Amino acid sequence: NSRVTVNGNDNSNNTVLGTGNELFEALRERTASIGDDQDRNLIVERIDELERARASGGFLDAYTAFMAALSDHITVFAPLLPALAQMLGIK
Repeated sequence: NSRVTVNGNDNSNNTVLGTGNELFEALRERTASIGDDQDRNLIVERIDELERARASGGFLDAYTAFMAALSDHITVFAPLLPALAQMLGIK
């Protein structure tokens, strides 16, 4: 994931997670910073659904529901979203 930047600044982030399990655990860890219990519980439920759907199918629907639940908390999860989006292409 290296980059070469000439005469400029590279403010990008690289998120490298070895397995899907690590990604889902990292997502769950991020929920700790959400103060609203109802929002936090809903997002954890959506993460659980994503993990189940990864193994059984229906990942796109679970991903859509997860993203909808994040509307007020997107910055908390932003560094992990590229890794999650990569799973959309996994069959």
